[in-house]
Amino acid sequence: MSGSSAVPGHPVAVNSPTNVAPSTAPTVTLTVTSVADGRTIVTSDGKQVRLSGLTDPAPCWATVATGFLRNAVQGKTVWVSVEAEGTPRVARVQLTDTTDVSVLTISKGFGRVASYAAGRAELTKAETTAKQTAVGLWGDPCRGSDTTPKPTTSSPPPTSEPNDPGEPSTPAKPGEVYYKTCADARRAGAAPLFKGQPGYREGLDRHHTGVACWF
Repeated sequence: MSGSSAVPGHPVAVNSPTNVAPSTAPTVTLTVTSVADGRTIVTSDGKQVRLSGLTDPAPCWATVATGFLRNAVQGKTVWVSVEAEGTPRVARVQLTDTTDVSVLTISKGFGRVASYAAGRAELTKAETTAKQTAVGLWGDPCRGSDTTPKPTTSSPPPTSEPNDPGEPSTPAKPGEVYYKTCADARRAGAAPLFKGQPGYREGLDRHHTGVACWF
C-alpha cells in the first residue's frame, strides 16, 4: 500500500484503559491528514477510515465530537487494522502509544458504542464509565439524548457557572488569549475550546476531556 508500512506484532501497553490488543487484521502505519466527522478520519493513503465500534454522531454532540477527534489525531501517526473494506473502510485505529482511538472517544463522552460492537468489553466499559461520570454527551446539554433538550422553566438559571474557576494561579502573558469564564469565551465566539487552542486552559475544562466551554 502506497504511503503505508506494515506493523507486525507491535507492542501493546497494559497500563491504560484505552490500550487494548490490536485486531488480527493486517495493520498498517498511516498519518491522519484530516477528520471528516466524529468517527471518520482521512489517512495519508487518501482513503476514509471509519472508527470501528462507534455509532453515527447525533446532532446534539456531532460538532464537538468532530472537534475532539480532530484535536486527538489530526497530523498524528496511527496504526490502522482494517476490519471491513468499503467507502469508508471500517478499522480499529490506534495511536503509536497503543491508545485505541474508539475507546478514547467513548471514554471522554464523544462517542457511543454501535450495536454491532456491544460484545467488545473495552468499549462498553468505557461507555459505562462515561455515563456514570456524566462526561461529554452524557452530561449537559445532551444528557444522553440525540437532540439538545429544550430548557425547562421550572428552575432558575444558575447565578454563576459551575465551571468558572476564577482567576488563574499565574497571570496571562502579554498577548496571550485568556478567558476568565466560559461565558467570556462564548461572548467572543470562541467556544467550545479544544486543548491546544488559544484560550483553552484546564481550569475551564471541568471534566478534563480536552474540550472546555462546550455548553
